[in-house]
Amino acid sequence: MRLELQHHADYRRCLSSLAIKEMKSILIRRNVDTRGFLERQEYTKAIVESEYYKKDPPNRSKWKASYFSTEHDSRRTCITKEELCSITWTFSFREHPMGPGLQATRANFHPDFTYTSEMFDRPLNWQFYGPDNLIQVEQYPPLSASRTPNWGWELTNPYVVFKSP
Repeated sequence: MRLELQHHADYRRCLSSLAIKEMKSILIRRNVDTRGFLERQEYTKAIVESEYYKKDPPNRSKWKASYFSTEHDSRRTCITKEELCSITWTFSFREHPMGPGLQATRANFHPDFTYTSEMFDRPLNWQFYGPDNLIQVEQYPPLSASRTPNWGWELTNPYVVFKSP
């Protein structure tokens, strides 16, 4: 597993310790176009100008900055579209009418608001629903998002559970 620095962190006090490859990775995940960047100072300027969270204390260590940002982010309870669509979910019924033993299947939410699963032979539509940003697939009961102890995500309704790896 490749470790990457948290892209939401404040790196202003430790810019000199960031490699260009690390800066490029952070900027890509911040949706900053780095095509045409040739000089280190272009990457540095883009890192500073594209800061996401100003709440994190600036750190002299890139790994401490990444850790504090991740720690702060772990308390967030509203899942983003980007996160929802980047995860291959494990889908299972709480209780299946066919009895126990039904295997969990993989499922994906896509940026074009379609949902695919090994369980369905066609894509279904999904949407964010209501003031609590619930997730609704077709006519099925909305799913609420919550954090797991390992900082992952779980989507649930009375009938099904989706878990992030």
